[in-house]
Order: sequence, then structure tokens, then C-alpha cells
Amino acid sequence: MGKSPRYAEQSIYVTGFGSSSFEKAWDNLAFIHEMICSMGEGQVLPYENLLYKERWPMIVASNRFFTPQKKVMHEVLHAFPGDVDPLGHLAEAAAQNAMVHVKENEVKYYELLRREEGEYM
Repeated sequence: MGKSPRYAEQSIYVTGFGSSSFEKAWDNLAFIHEMICSMGEGQVLPYENLLYKERWPMIVASNRFFTPQKKVMHEVLHAFPGDVDPLGHLAEAAAQNAMVHVKENEVKYYELLRREEGEYM
């Protein structure tokens, strides 16, 4: 990451720690990636979000916090949620560097909860 706030991002690494269902999903993603790459060399950007860390396969996802203000045409500007920027540092960095936070920069978190065996909320 560069020193400019425009490079600030949030990331998540997802692994199944050896679970067979996760490894099957990981293998399927790798297969899809290989198929897309075979469509033409140099026409597909490298996908570096499937990797091994230690001995476990991982999927990496990330998103930048900011978009340059000059690239925003008609998007609605969004404030940072309090749990993402509790002290206002991200909002301040955006304002000082002609950056904005729009819907494309948002990351939402979900959790699957189980009430009883087989029943999900």
C-alpha cells in the first residue's frame, strides 16, 4: 500500500482450514480462473486472490475505502459508518486528499446464524 490515502483498503482472507467443502469451492474457483485465462493470453488480468498461506488455500477479497473525487459523476456520497471510522480519520483523510466514499467503496458484513439444527436465520 502506498502512503497516500487513495490506496487505503480493507481486506478479508477466507479459508476453510482443510474442510473438504471449502477445498472443493476453492478448486472450482481455480478451474474457472484457468478457463477464463485460456480465452486469450494477455486479455485477462492476473487473478491473485486465490493463494495458499502456510498450508491452507485462501480466497482474498479487498476493496478501497476511497474513489478520487474527479472520477465521481453522479454517485451519491456515503458517510463512513461509525463502526468503520469511529474517530473520523478516514473521513478526514478523504476530505484532505480530494477523495470520496461512494457505494462502490462500501463493504457490508453478514453472519449466518443457526437457530436450531438445520434452521437458519
